[in-house]
Amino acid sequence: MDRKTGAADIPQILIVDDLDVNVAILAQIIQSMGYHPLTAGSAREALERIRDTLPQLILMDISMPDMNGYELCAVLKRSKRTRDIPVIFISAMDGSEDRIKGFRVGG
Repeated sequence: MDRKTGAADIPQILIVDDLDVNVAILAQIIQSMGYHPLTAGSAREALERIRDTLPQLILMDISMPDMNGYELCAVLKRSKRTRDIPVIFISAMDGSEDRIKGFRVGG
């Protein structure tokens, strides 16, 4: 018997970035690939979104006000509910120290 694909079967990808243009571009790319983009303009907004819906993947900027991407990733990795969600950092910060820090916090 074939299983029908519904909205609940479409992977949801959370985009976390304080720059609207980055969010819009990534959301458009994700949607064109057949996935459902969720968006947040800050770490705090991301935590609120995650409380409502667990995404299958998080694309996250590092430089954000209030709580940066490293800090948010560390918070997510400490929680039993969210620690297994893969986090990919999307950032202009590309030094080896930045990469090491990203890996250390679980990205």
